[in-house]
Amino acid sequence: MSALENIRKGLSNSSSTIIVGIIIVGLVATFGNFLGTENAFSNQKVLEINGQGISIQEFSLEANRLNSIFSNQEIILEQDQVTQIAQDSIIQRILLAQQSDDSGFHVTEDFVRETIQADPTFASDGAFNLDVFRGFLLRSGLGAEEFQSILSSQYKSMQLNEALNSSAFIPEDHLKKFISSINHHRDITFKKISLKEEANNESVTEEEIQNFYTIEGSQFFIVPTASFSIMDLNTNYLESKIQVTDSEVSAELLNLQKQNSNLGQKRISHIQIDFDNESKILSLEKVEDIKNQINSGIISFEEAVSNFSDDLGSKDLDGDLGYTDGSIFPLEFEEEIKKLSLNQISSVVELNSSFHLIKLTENNEEIFTVKEARNSLIDQKTQSLFISLEEDILSFIDQSKNLNEISQSVGIPLRTFSNTSLSESPEFLKTAENFLNSFNSLSVGEIIELPIDNDRLVFLEIEEFSPERQKTLEESEIEISEILRLQKAQDNLNNIVDESILLFAKTNSSDLTSYEDLKRDTSLLPNSMVSEIFSLRKDQVNQIRRFDALEGDTYVYTLDSIDEIELESSAEELFQSNEFAKSAMINIEDSLLMEQLRSNASIKLGNLL
Repeated sequence: MSALENIRKGLSNSSSTIIVGIIIVGLVATFGNFLGTENAFSNQKVLEINGQGISIQEFSLEANRLNSIFSNQEIILEQDQVTQIAQDSIIQRILLAQQSDDSGFHVTEDFVRETIQADPTFASDGAFNLDVFRGFLLRSGLGAEEFQSILSSQYKSMQLNEALNSSAFIPEDHLKKFISSINHHRDITFKKISLKEEANNESVTEEEIQNFYTIEGSQFFIVPTASFSIMDLNTNYLESKIQVTDSEVSAELLNLQKQNSNLGQKRISHIQIDFDNESKILSLEKVEDIKNQINSGIISFEEAVSNFSDDLGSKDLDGDLGYTDGSIFPLEFEEEIKKLSLNQISSVVELNSSFHLIKLTENNEEIFTVKEARNSLIDQKTQSLFISLEEDILSFIDQSKNLNEISQSVGIPLRTFSNTSLSESPEFLKTAENFLNSFNSLSVGEIIELPIDNDRLVFLEIEEFSPERQKTLEESEIEISEILRLQKAQDNLNNIVDESILLFAKTNSSDLTSYEDLKRDTSLLPNSMVSEIFSLRKDQVNQIRRFDALEGDTYVYTLDSIDEIELESSAEELFQSNEFAKSAMINIEDSLLMEQLRSNASIKLGNLL
């Protein structure tokens, strides 16, 4: 396999770090825009994969990511080579994501947003900084939705790989053969070169800083900040100002019980006596006689239902008609039901062709406590005060009073914020859409009304506003110095590697480190370096080799010996070896899957490629 194919295979692995891999394009200003600034904000589609278009911005994002990695590793490639690798990487990601969709996997928008907010690339003082994120989007020419879509496709491809990993299987006889070939230890000697430490040893001149600023100064900017006061009108604060008397609470308790008596669920039974025009008087006499018998105890209500009721549907149910909330039965019924207490029997109710006696059998009214009555009263008074204060504040604003004067008039304290960026503003303010939309164009003296929710209204007055601006040379000097020192360390890395190689000719050099009995699952070295070490054969022992880690460190090392260890058949070791074997199987299956997906895909190249 050629060196270029090795690079492509490593960079297109969808199980590699996603966010760090993509966001490294934040360093794009150091290395230059891969596709040129004139195309940065166009809508040109440079690739189409099964109908899904890839914009020039997304392609630029991937190409710059690769350029960053290649620069860190001092890999020199022609532009068409980087273009080809970027193309392959994007095609693999999209095909795997599409296959993931077809397989029923999902990545939610909330998950993607939380992932972005957790990424340290967009952090300031350990917290997510919206201005930093917006700056990244502005420089990359991407919209927030497009960037989220890219991350979503990355995670979908990861889900598919994880599913394959969980279902991998290798027969036991194959497993034993596989384990016997890998159950070795390695002894190595190495020198670790930290690019960051080497950069700290470099020096830069004022002239170099000035020249860099002249060319790349536009990438260094200060986000807009504002000094403002807020008056927070909210029910939680107002509740503490509300007072109620015991007599008010007692009156509210009676009011709640009265309201509930008409709204609660009630269950009734009835006795029905039918009539026509000729029999109406006799039927009325009959139903009144039935009621007298019940009231005098001669017969029970249930016995009267069984003996006299003409409603065949409820006759065998002791006259039960079920529940009502005040709107189920005819109005004549509902009005009478309101008057009844539990187990009381109504006066005679007349409908078009029948007389009825109604009995209230269940009364599911809610019983209110004094505490509930007090809270209800406080809520009512709080809402009333909220509305009244809002009207007063708006009236004062119409009179051109400032927020400090209004605060003194209505008795709501102010909170002040000085030189605050959007990301540093209180979280509740950032839930107000008009605050987010207007922050970059605030006007001094302006009072903005910000509805937060139904119980919170914030008034904000701008006292000072500093728009976004490019940093001066003095303000950018430290950042530029760090960039230039890092570049110089990168430029000098080959010389440092050559000096490290000479150390291996010395006996017992204190600058070299030795590891004996190195195992595959070691955490002492980068995983990709360990894989390389264990891929070496016995005829490659004592050869001096170089390894460039993605993290920015470089290792110069020799494989001193390969120790073949007899396989022990413990269950734990068998399990660990099985997991490693499954990983190897997945790599093979991944290659086969990609070959199949690409052979069945419709891939169209734009004029860039």
